[in-house]
Amino acid sequence: MNKASQLIAGEREALARALSDDQGKPLVSEAYDEVDELVLYFSMAAEDAKRQSGSMPHSVDPTRRVLQYRVPLGVVGVISPWNWPYTMGAELFAPALAAGNSVIWVPAPSTAACSALLVEIFVEAGFPNGVFNFV
Repeated sequence: MNKASQLIAGEREALARALSDDQGKPLVSEAYDEVDELVLYFSMAAEDAKRQSGSMPHSVDPTRRVLQYRVPLGVVGVISPWNWPYTMGAELFAPALAAGNSVIWVPAPSTAACSALLVEIFVEAGFPNGVFNFV
C-alpha cells in the first residue's frame, strides 16, 4: 500500500492529465487535488493495515476475556462514478485492500483511460494477480 501511494505521488502529473483528458476536469483547480487525495487514501489505508492485529478490549466480567479481531470479507465490488473516478473508488478499495480483501473495480466507462493508468500503477506496485481486478 505504501509503495502504491509513493508511485501514485510520483505519477501525479500523468494521472492528473489523464483525468483531465478523460473527464474534462480542470487540471490545476481539480485534477491535481484528486490525485493528491488518492495518495492520502492509500497512505491512510497503509497505516490502518498496521492496526489490524487482534486486540483485547476490557471485559465487564473479570473472569472472562474478550478477543476482538478482523477477518477479510472476501471480494469487494466497487463501482465508481465519472465525476470523481479516482477518489470515489479509492475511498472504498484502498481500505478493502488493506484489510486483505480482493477488489473488483468498475469505473465509469467515460473514465476508463485514466482508471487503466491507475491500475498500471498497482501492477507496478506489486499487487498480486487477482487481488485488484479492473473491469
